[in-house]
Amino acid sequence: MPVPQQTLVTGATVTPPWFMDETPLATDGYCKAVFKEAFSRLDMLFVAIPMSKPRIDQSLTSGKIEGVLCSSPKWYQNNQLPMAATLPIASASNVILMNKANAAAISSPDELSGKTIATIIGFQYNDSYQDIFKHTDLRRKDVTTGTSALQMLLAGRVDAVILDRSEAKWLLEREFAGAPVEEVYAFSESTDIGLLLFGGKQRLIPLINNALKEMQRDGTLEHLKASYFNPPVEH
Repeated sequence: MPVPQQTLVTGATVTPPWFMDETPLATDGYCKAVFKEAFSRLDMLFVAIPMSKPRIDQSLTSGKIEGVLCSSPKWYQNNQLPMAATLPIASASNVILMNKANAAAISSPDELSGKTIATIIGFQYNDSYQDIFKHTDLRRKDVTTGTSALQMLLAGRVDAVILDRSEAKWLLEREFAGAPVEEVYAFSESTDIGLLLFGGKQRLIPLINNALKEMQRDGTLEHLKASYFNPPVEH
C-alpha cells in the first residue's frame, strides 16, 4: 500500500497579498504559494486555514494547528510552546492611513491622541504603539480584516487604520481603487516573516529551509514574489 503523505496544518490571518481568503475565486497569496511549493518538493502536504489571531492562539494551545504562516517569533513572545521559524521569505511593515479629508502627516502615533484607530485583532505594533495606547486617549477598535478596517474608515466610524504596508497597497489598488485614503505614517521597524512551527514540528525546519534555498537558486521565489507584489491591476 502507498504511504500517505505527511500533512502540516497551519493557521494564517487573511492579509493579501501575503495570504488570501479561501473563496472559490481567490488565489493562495505569496506566503501560501511559497510553502505549498516547498512542501511539494518534500513530498508533503501543506494546509493553511484562515483564522483571526486570537483563534490561532487558541488552536495552537489545543493542538489543532502546528504552525503559523507568514509569521515571526516576535509576534508570539507570550506563547509558552517551543517554536522555531524557517528562513524568512520577506519582510513586513505597517502604515497608518486616514481619510484624505482629515489626513495630515504625523511624526508619531501619539499625535492621534483623542482619535479612534482600527487595528487587526490580536496584533501588537512597534514604535511604542502599546505605550501610546496606554498613556494617551488613543482608542483602539479591533477588526478581523483590512477590508473591514478600510470600510469603517470610509464610513467615518474610525479616524485612522493601521495596516500591513503591502496589504494597504493591494486593497487600495483593487477593492478600494480611487478611495480618498492617504498614508500619514510609516512604522520604522520591519519584521522578517516565514513559517513558524511549534512543538515537534520544529524538526522539519532544516528540510523546509533546504527547499527554500533551492527555490531561491532556481528563481521560484522571485517569480512568486513578482506574481503577487507586481501583478497588473485590472480596473
